[in-house]
Order: sequence, then structure tokens, then C-alpha cells
Amino acid sequence: MSSSGDTITVVDRRNRDVKIRLACVDAPEVSHTKRERSSYDPADLDQFRWGERARDRLTGLIEQGGDRVRLTVADEDRYGRQVAEVRLRDGTLVQEVLAREGLAVFYRKYAGNCRSSAAVEQAEAEAKQQRVGVWGDSQFVAPSVWRQKNK
Repeated sequence: MSSSGDTITVVDRRNRDVKIRLACVDAPEVSHTKRERSSYDPADLDQFRWGERARDRLTGLIEQGGDRVRLTVADEDRYGRQVAEVRLRDGTLVQEVLAREGLAVFYRKYAGNCRSSAAVEQAEAEAKQQRVGVWGDSQFVAPSVWRQKNK
């Protein structure tokens, strides 16, 4: 299932677990380490709060789709995950939903790996305009910026 707001594990036709990194988007981080879980830093707390919301929404979307998804694999990342567009049975693009709800940001750095980048970018623009999700949070720091500061 979902380990973060932009990573899922699926079982392929050979009954193997495959880690999938959602193409086009970067979701807020969830806490991974003991230090992160015990942090009182407001930037960390804000990041993790949004990360948990994104993870929960991603999990809910996949469950809503009957726990089955259709993948369009575009690449493999440096961690060995397949980078893919993820669609529910009804054709809903998961990345577009997360961006429209302000639970993931359009990942311009890797937009070339995503056939549906225009739709995801448009969904983010709508969320920004309506100040939905992270775009309504003046304290929010983009996940890539947060990761850079916390190396």
C-alpha cells in the first residue's frame, strides 16, 4: 500500500512486491527516523502533518479503486523504484487528484517522465489559486526544499 504520499507498493502478476514512485508529483514528507518522530521543529511538524494527509488520501484513493491500479511506467529512480503514472480502474489519474487537492506539488524537475504532466500542472495551478491544501498554509515548505535542509 502507501508508505508516503508519493510512493506505493503494488503486487505484480507474478505476486512480487514492486515499489512505485508516482511520476509528476512530490508529496510532503512523512517522518521516517526516530529523530524526525520526536522533532518539535514547526517546519518538521508541518511537513509531516501534510505528509500524513497525502499518504492517507493516496491510500484512500487506491482503496476506493478496489485496490487495483493501472501503471504507466516511465522510468526507474535511483532507489530502484519504478516511476509511473497511476490510474484507478475508472481512469482517474491519482497524481492529478493529489495535486488538485493540494496534497502534492507538481515536480517540475522530473516532469519529462510524465506523459500527463500538463494535467497535473494545471491541477496544481487550480489548487494554488483556490489556496487548497498546502497552498493555504503559509508555513508550508516544498518537500524538495525541506529535504535539502534536512540532509
